[in-house]
Amino acid sequence: MQPAPFLRELGIRAGWHVADFGCGPGYYLVPAARFVGPAGRVVGIDIRTEAVDEARRRVERERLADRTDVFRADLARAGASGLPDGWTDLVLLVSVLSQNDPLPLLKEAARVVRPADGRVVIVEWEEVATPLGPPAEQRVRKTVVLAGAKNAGLTFLRHLTPSPFQYGMIFVKAHDAVAREAS
Repeated sequence: MQPAPFLRELGIRAGWHVADFGCGPGYYLVPAARFVGPAGRVVGIDIRTEAVDEARRRVERERLADRTDVFRADLARAGASGLPDGWTDLVLLVSVLSQNDPLPLLKEAARVVRPADGRVVIVEWEEVATPLGPPAEQRVRKTVVLAGAKNAGLTFLRHLTPSPFQYGMIFVKAHDAVAREAS
């Protein structure tokens, strides 16, 4: 799925704070920055210097640096994003869990997502071989994502189908989901 329609499906709005964990060269950064507008903020984080450099160039080229930060960090380290607790309306983890131990990234996403209605969105490659993506043996099983998210304090909200080759899941903070169900 193209990034703009995907972000629109997620309900992104002006003024939101968005974190793209494992942003790569910034595929989602520019469309997200356009959606959040000058009152919002988009933060892209990647461990690879060349990806961060390309993402910064893309943001600069589109003249969206006034609302976008891109930096290098190892999100497997607790607190590595540097973002305040509960700061983000939306955390994106797109095709990044297969490259890392999922739990630290999920814990960091759970820490920075906003209570009540913030969302953590995970997109990974289907578990079977597809024409695109990493080898099947490197893909993250849905059960691993669900267990890791639960361990990180997240509750499953719903599935997404971002492409024929990928699955998606939306999560909220666990205590927020319980509170909504009780009301």
